[in-house]
Amino acid sequence: MGCSREGTIEGQEMNVEGWKKLFIRAAGFGAGAVATLVVCTLALYWWSQRPKPWTDSAISAKYAQITLQQEGEEFRLSFEYALTNRTKNPYTLPSNSFGALMRRLPADKSFDKLDDSSWDDTLVIPPGQSFNMKFKVPYKLSEYGTTSAKLNAYTPNEDHKAFAPEALNEFTNRRLSEIDGLVFYDYVNHYRIELPRNWELKPSKP
Repeated sequence: MGCSREGTIEGQEMNVEGWKKLFIRAAGFGAGAVATLVVCTLALYWWSQRPKPWTDSAISAKYAQITLQQEGEEFRLSFEYALTNRTKNPYTLPSNSFGALMRRLPADKSFDKLDDSSWDDTLVIPPGQSFNMKFKVPYKLSEYGTTSAKLNAYTPNEDHKAFAPEALNEFTNRRLSEIDGLVFYDYVNHYRIELPRNWELKPSKP
């Protein structure tokens, strides 16, 4: 009976050693799986955060028209373009926080951000479709030393049946002459949207 008891104890010791080996193997496998998961997570994060190259071919634009609007002592130019989505996914212009409308300066072709500009950041353009988009640029008349009353006043020598007073035509021409085309920058997708200048200035009175 003593031998039988010793055999049982030895068997128990062998079982304990087997469980230890199994536990160590399982622990090693678990640590390897965690390490692999960490590496995959870091790789995925790097891929999502990597610098994206800029492209100007994703969204194209064709000039449509310019409209003028006055509200109080603010003068607004609305530049309308037909935007074509050339990507495979629906596209929406980002908000002011993640996008910017720039004007190209005629003198040196550098860019100047139009801080108070606005656009529709809810319109969804399906792939391959073209939708009209208005980019609105406001001008505070006080910053240009004039008023709405002055711009809308006809001089005695003007034709009062003309579409607009000469003062308003001249003010509009000056603002448009300061813009050699527009460019929209989408900071989220790294899209550069060229908004070409195809407009003509209104003839001024000689």
